Amino acid sequence: MNSNKHASDSLGREAGLARILLSIVAFAVAAIAVLITMRYASRPLLEWQAWRETQTALTSYWMMRQGWSLAYQTPVLGYPWEIPLEFPIYQAIVAFIAALGSIPLDPVGRWVSLVFLVACLWPAWQITRRLDLPPITIWIFAILLLSSPIYLFYGRNFLVETAALFFTFASIPYALDLRAARPKATSGVW
Repeated sequence: MNSNKHASDSLGREAGLARILLSIVAFAVAAIAVLITMRYASRPLLEWQAWRETQTALTSYWMMRQGWSLAYQTPVLGYPWEIPLEFPIYQAIVAFIAALGSIPLDPVGRWVSLVFLVACLWPAWQITRRLDLPPITIWIFAILLLSSPIYLFYGRNFLVETAALFFTFASIPYALDLRAARPKATSGVW
C-alpha cells in the first residue's frame, strides 16, 4: 500500500515537472517567433508571396484612406477596383492600428499576423479542455505550432492566413459544445 502511494506521488511529481519543462520550452519557442518577426518586420513585401502580400497591403492602405467597405479597393485587377476577394477583417484591423498609431503598414501587418498566430493557442486550450485531454497537450501543441517553419513563415507575412486559422480554431470549441444534450447559450466562451 505504501509503495503504491510512493509511486503515485512520484508520477505526480514527474507530470508536474514535465508540464513545467514543456511550458518553458513553449515560451522559448514563442520568444523565437517574436524575434523572427522583429527581424523581418521592416522588410519590404518582396518575398515568395509578394503579390498577395502587396494586394493585402493595398487593401489596408485604401481602407485607411477611404474607410471600411465590403466592396473594398483592390487596385490590382483593373477597373472598377472594388473586387472583394475575402472578408476584410484582417485588412481592417491592420488599417485601424496603422492609422491610430501612425505606424507604417508593413510592420503592422506582420505583427497582426503574428498576434493571430499566437492567439490560436486560446481556442486550442479550449479544445483540450472540452476533450478532457491531459494538461501537457496544450504545451506540446504550442511548441509544435510556434516552431513549425510554415507557420513561422506565414506568421510574419502580411497575409490573412493566420487570421483565418484563428477564426477556424475559434469555431471548434463551439462545435464541441453542440455535442451536449442541452447546449448552453454561453457555450464556447469559457
